[in-house]
Amino acid sequence: MKGGGGGSQNYSRQLAGTQGAVSTSDDEECLNILFDVHLKKIQSQIFKLNVGDVLQIDLDQEMQLVNVLSKGVLCGIVDAPQVLQLRSCIKKGYRYKATIIELDGNEMKCKVRIQYLQTVL
Repeated sequence: MKGGGGGSQNYSRQLAGTQGAVSTSDDEECLNILFDVHLKKIQSQIFKLNVGDVLQIDLDQEMQLVNVLSKGVLCGIVDAPQVLQLRSCIKKGYRYKATIIELDGNEMKCKVRIQYLQTVL
């Protein structure tokens, strides 16, 4: 019977190690966010910008909407399946950028590429 208890302790130690790996996996998921999306609720000032321009990403005051901004001015919001993960990572302190990859003023559409913002100090 003593042998069974010892096995149980080893199993518990393995689980504790696994929890650390889950945290690392979460960090990797935040670092590897990369997707393209058409912005919703587009504001007219975005059409003064160009393909290739880099925009800021931030959460609104309620920390629910993922806003895309140019020099602090709202350009649109991100509405995609990846928003839950993106919002969670932003709350953890990760920073992201949105690069304009398509811009059509006639159809009022803007497509951006969302990715991790690697800052160089």
